This record gives sequence, C-alpha cells and structure tokens, in this order.
Amino acid sequence: MAPGPVLPRTTDPLLICTDSSAPPKWNTILTRIRARGEVYPLQAPEYEGIAVDALLAANKKYKKHHFFIVADEESMKSADRAVLVVWAEKGGKPGDPERGDSFRCVPSAVPAVEKKLEEEGKKAWAALAESVSGDGVYRG
Repeated sequence: MAPGPVLPRTTDPLLICTDSSAPPKWNTILTRIRARGEVYPLQAPEYEGIAVDALLAANKKYKKHHFFIVADEESMKSADRAVLVVWAEKGGKPGDPERGDSFRCVPSAVPAVEKKLEEEGKKAWAALAESVSGDGVYRG
C-alpha cells in the first residue's frame, strides 16, 4: 500500500487543492483568500482527487491542524468558488464538532472563519456551521 499524503506543519491554515483541472480558478480562490488573510496552499499531484477521509487520516497521524480547507471539484465548478472547511479533531463532549464535520465557505470569508476557529476553537464551529446560507455556503 502506498503511503498517504504528508501534511506540513504550518502556522497558517492549510488550503489543499484536490482538483487542479482549472489553474485560473485555483488562482482566483487564492487571491480572494489572500486579499484578507493567509493560508498555506498545497497543490501537488499527491493531493489530486484525494478524499477528505485520507486528508483526515494524514492529519490524525501528525495531529497538526484543528481544521483545514479544501479546494475541490465542487469549488472549481461553483460560481462563488466556495471551499470546504473541515474540522480535523475528534469531538470530546456533546455538541463538539466531530472529525470530518464540514461546511462550505466563500474564499473572501475564509480569513474571518480562520480567526474565529483559532481564537475560539470548537465553540466557534457550531455558530459558523449554523450560519451557512440556504445553499449551504457560509458568506460571512
């Protein structure tokens, strides 16, 4: 069995591109996020088409990140380029997010989401996830 992906240790949240079929769309996502904040972009062949479960397994092995962001096929197809924000820690108490819980977020709102999650952690997750619009996307 081939080893899974390796997630780097970073101070900025990971933005993992799992669909590199449209470089201009990937660049749009990066530009919109970086206009207000920073992310650590990962775009390499080993992430192409990788499932969120495999990313969670890689994160679990190293316990590096509370959450990460995925620019996937849906991100590339949607007009607003909404990315997937994924909680990466195991839940502990009732009401805590569970590993793999996720919601979509427009790139321009990612820095605000990052700030809330970094400052408040699990407490902020429920409020953010409940604030998604009718189409399932958090817009800030």
